[in-house]
Amino acid sequence: MNSDVSKINPGRAVEVVVLLLMAGLIISLILYFKAEALNEGYRQLADLWMVEMLEGEETELWPALPRTAKRMKQWLAVEEQIAACLPSYQAALAGLPVQESDEFSHHESTGPRWKHRVFSELVARLKAMHAPDTGTRDSVRKRLLEARTVYSRTILEPAAGWTEAIESIADANRCPAYEGLRIVPQIGFIPVSRNAESGLWEFEHPYTGMVFVLIPGGRFLMGSCAPESRNPDFSKQEDPNHAPDEGPATEVALAPFLLSRYEMTQAQWLHFTGDNPSNYKDYRAYPDELKPTNPVENVSYEDCSAVLQKLDFVLPTEAQWEYACRAGTTCPYSFGAKESGIGRSGNIADISYWLETRSDRSNRLINDNHFFHAPVGSFQPNRFGLHDMHGNMMEWCRDWYFSYDEVKPRPGDGLREAPAGKPGRLRVFRGGSWMSPARDARSAVRFRQRPAFRHGSIGVRPARALDPEPPRMPEK
Repeated sequence: MNSDVSKINPGRAVEVVVLLLMAGLIISLILYFKAEALNEGYRQLADLWMVEMLEGEETELWPALPRTAKRMKQWLAVEEQIAACLPSYQAALAGLPVQESDEFSHHESTGPRWKHRVFSELVARLKAMHAPDTGTRDSVRKRLLEARTVYSRTILEPAAGWTEAIESIADANRCPAYEGLRIVPQIGFIPVSRNAESGLWEFEHPYTGMVFVLIPGGRFLMGSCAPESRNPDFSKQEDPNHAPDEGPATEVALAPFLLSRYEMTQAQWLHFTGDNPSNYKDYRAYPDELKPTNPVENVSYEDCSAVLQKLDFVLPTEAQWEYACRAGTTCPYSFGAKESGIGRSGNIADISYWLETRSDRSNRLINDNHFFHAPVGSFQPNRFGLHDMHGNMMEWCRDWYFSYDEVKPRPGDGLREAPAGKPGRLRVFRGGSWMSPARDARSAVRFRQRPAFRHGSIGVRPARALDPEPPRMPEK
């Protein structure tokens, strides 16, 4: 092959970089540069480009499941090939004079300053990639190990539990809510048991400790209606506090899905991300109120979507959220029609909140015994066994905010996407919070904000669609 570097066309090289980057063919890109035998400077620049591309690719190597294992293995192979050159790059950098003169130009392609800049950046990025605990190489290695063991841990080892769960769910006499539904084992989950009170099956996600409820499919009316008389007909979802954007009440057909029994906690978010963004986390100052099991808050729609994607979860749609909150009821709250009953079922702005804030939002006739948000599961669950659907945290949903007239929910998951020619601007969140009056914790009430918005009253409850096909044995 021709090794005359004077015949290398830099423009053509850039074209190949772009094309291969678009295709995600990292290994092919390395082979291209090696085959073309670029001179020393260009070769180091090519490796620097490769490191940048590896850094970008690493963020896409999620979730840690068998379907991503092959890409992780390829990523590590490429990284190892470049990392093998680190000692020689460090030696070459040590032999270059320190450049303190004129400002470096990105358009410069030769000379001592250019070489020093390329070698310096290449060495720094490779060292960061290899840093213990924080380096991307160790992170990908851990993910690959998890992807290779998750099948055994959640499918093979609990095989008897899966058989029991599948047969129980399919038995209309034992589990009438599921109406004969037959599922397959869900990779990443372990069957726990059928909840004796709700009659629904629950599953643990062992890597986070979250417990998910298998919500049965069905049809329901999403939203509420204004009362036609002084005596609301709750069977028609008439609501004295009805807001215009809660109507018209719309029928939605939903397939079964998995929804977390609790809001995601500060400990769970910290364990997975290494960070706790919550505003209210001073456990020492308020040991009776604030604990690691309090819900994570001050997270945006964008934050939640990114973290859940890595875990193979999603945000629930508005329809899924309201269906799960109502749990078969048609009253303003899942526990009944009167807000006075919310003290047993949810954490809102009550007398405790008023004593600290003197806020007009507070209902001083209600006492839920929590000024801050409460540890998840502190209140009675609804009929589906879900906790804190009213109050504690408002929870992000997947939909863009549009009226029910503008966008109809699609069958299956109820998602309402932005219509053609009218991009979405605001995302929806539901449920009311520890700062909310009781009327803002109703099943039908809707809130909206920018996707980047964060607040100490907004958290997240993960969901996941059911896998329709049995999981495949991972490749060795």
